[in-house]
Amino acid sequence: MVIGLHDRLSQTRIAGSQHGLLLRLTPLTAYSLLGVPMHLVSNEAVGLDALLGSEADRFAERLDEAGDWPRRFGVLADALAARRARGPRPDPAVAWAWRRLAATAGAVRIEALADHLGWSRRHLVRRFREQIGPPPKTVARLFRFERAVALLRARALAAPLATAAAEAGYADQAHFSREVGAFAQCTPRALAAALPTPGRAGTSAARSHSFKPVTFVDAYVPVHGNPYRSAPGRCNPP
Repeated sequence: MVIGLHDRLSQTRIAGSQHGLLLRLTPLTAYSLLGVPMHLVSNEAVGLDALLGSEADRFAERLDEAGDWPRRFGVLADALAARRARGPRPDPAVAWAWRRLAATAGAVRIEALADHLGWSRRHLVRRFREQIGPPPKTVARLFRFERAVALLRARALAAPLATAAAEAGYADQAHFSREVGAFAQCTPRALAAALPTPGRAGTSAARSHSFKPVTFVDAYVPVHGNPYRSAPGRCNPP
């Protein structure tokens, strides 16, 4: 399945054990690979066959027949390269705006982005919906929240929450609390308590085949990585 960019909490429960491949992409690269307007998958989990048709079944069969993980990653890399080569290319202006929002953790004004590109704000929103999914203001909120989570994770509860809120670019702690409530449905303190400590972060990923890199370069990776994991039974970041 394809899980689009979310701006709200989403919980998934799976019964039993599973194995497979997990691929994390920026929306711009996903746009090239899927070839559909990205707003169609925003806040959704869509079956891959609904987007790729019979090609999804053939791809799953090739992965199953590969027999071992090194071959499966090779199949994945080849399939990604082929789809990207024939897929739509992101507008360089949209890619630039995405990178600016990522680099500033959402601090740049949307009007400034539009003015720099010589576009109206409405046109910028329309292009973001096509190639990113959410509008640029929502993307800015997500990057700001991501920055705040990274700060909380790095410092745990050692620093005042107001300090993390200010450094992440929120107007005040009340603004920070509202955004955490909107994205994670909990308080900032509960969010901080649910995050893994820096010493333990990534332990499970290091043991998992599904996190092994493939030879496929995502040209639009933001400067902020995926700084958290959901903590079952506690506060769950989106």
